Amino acid sequence: VENGDPIDKPAGQNFIALDSAREEYGLSQNGELKHRWGVFVNEEIEDKTELLKATWDELQRLSMPVRIYKAEILDIGPE
Repeated sequence: VENGDPIDKPAGQNFIALDSAREEYGLSQNGELKHRWGVFVNEEIEDKTELLKATWDELQRLSMPVRIYKAEILDIGPE
């Protein structure tokens, strides 16, 4: 966010994370919510700043559910 960057990532850190996605969709391990991990690869991008931006954009896209369903047991019963 500093200097117009999409995310503040410490030098040398090899991942980016979205805490709001962890809170909503994280994996519970030993009573603690952990991030879900994935790998983004784009071999066409050589500039590290451009790659960080593309990675951030992909993380934003993947952090939104495609569909959400809510139903009562009676709604999906045998009838």
